[in-house]
Amino acid sequence: MLMSPIMVAAETGAVEYDQMPRECVVIAAHRTGESRTFELPMSVWYTMFISYAVFFGALLAVTGSDRGALFMIAISMGYTVMYFGTAAALNMVGQQAPVAANHDDIDTYTGLLGYNAAIAQILTVPILVAFFGCVVAAIYAAITP
Repeated sequence: MLMSPIMVAAETGAVEYDQMPRECVVIAAHRTGESRTFELPMSVWYTMFISYAVFFGALLAVTGSDRGALFMIAISMGYTVMYFGTAAALNMVGQQAPVAANHDDIDTYTGLLGYNAAIAQILTVPILVAFFGCVVAAIYAAITP
């Protein structure tokens, strides 16, 4: 059954809406658009891009002479550009939102996080990926005659 007997009675006029139980009344909520800025300052985005650039630069420095490795790195770079490019393209659809410049709590899927905790959580993986690339390059430099 799609509608309760009370709602059917109200829709047909047999019962007035003000006589209906409170749990049966649906109140229209004000719709707001989504925030597509991710509430992050541009410095976070630049740090992410620089981290991945360092990673790919280190891999290119280490494997610069192997054509097979260069091909795989080019594919990985393409996927990275596609990953960030898709988000950037979808972010440009519709009305442009202002860039976030506040240092307040950031609303995440699991709740509010402090600004520094959120930035640390966001930048941990990109910075560690860049560190990994530098370590691989350092090991390669250490074992290469």
